[in-house]
Amino acid sequence: MLKKMMLIALIVTMMAAVLPVINASAAPLNDDPPPAYGKNAAPRLERAYQRLQTWYKKQGEFISKSGDFIAKAEVKPAKNELPMPI
Repeated sequence: MLKKMMLIALIVTMMAAVLPVINASAAPLNDDPPPAYGKNAAPRLERAYQRLQTWYKKQGEFISKSGDFIAKAEVKPAKNELPMPI
């Protein structure tokens, strides 16, 4: 009896799962078209993009200079200097 009830509950659940819960709707007919590219098209977005490009450029310059900095910072032991005992 329990198996039949579980089977019926499973079938009812599967049938309920395929029913649409949310209605789909299209955009209204009087919706404004997006602005043309280059004609005042999101100036804030363009400024943000420019800031990111500048930041990436500065990061690249910093990374390219880091190799020289590390090379200067390396301390090479003198010829007569022995390694430190452990």
